[in-house]
Amino acid sequence: MLKHFKVKARGGHVGAGNDIELTFYVEAKDILSAMKKVRNMPAVKHDKGNAILSALPISEEEYSEGIVTRSAYDAYNNRENI
Repeated sequence: MLKHFKVKARGGHVGAGNDIELTFYVEAKDILSAMKKVRNMPAVKHDKGNAILSALPISEEEYSEGIVTRSAYDAYNNRENI
């Protein structure tokens, strides 16, 4: 059974030495799997040891709201508006 997680990670490609905090809402079997899944997503600084900032289990309702309202990719692609 898959669980829901909110994972915050460092995103790249925002200038040399800079990063942006991205929030991902993912389904995974456990928290380690959720972090691994996010670490391998595009835009995440997956080669850095500190790529994952936090990971928390969340309710199905919070997961659904997070997916619908704003994805990490939206934040990344519109980072100049942040």
